[in-house]
Amino acid sequence: MALGMTAQQPVETWDTELDFRSYFDALARYKWLVIGITVLAVAFAALVSFMQSPSYESSIVVGLPAAQGQAGLGLSLPGYA
Repeated sequence: MALGMTAQQPVETWDTELDFRSYFDALARYKWLVIGITVLAVAFAALVSFMQSPSYESSIVVGLPAAQGQAGLGLSLPGYA
């Protein structure tokens, strides 16, 4: 090489393209672990929900009918005395 010239350095590039195959490979490799954790989580949730005592709660608001001749907001209706 001549004086002052440098060898070309390879340009480092980032591969920004998503490689879904690597994700699928990882899922396939650990599929029994994923399935096992999912089954354990569902079983634990079912166990907890069945062991809790049921508690039922409701509420209601009862409105009384307005007096004759008055609407609900205290307004007079025509034709009713």
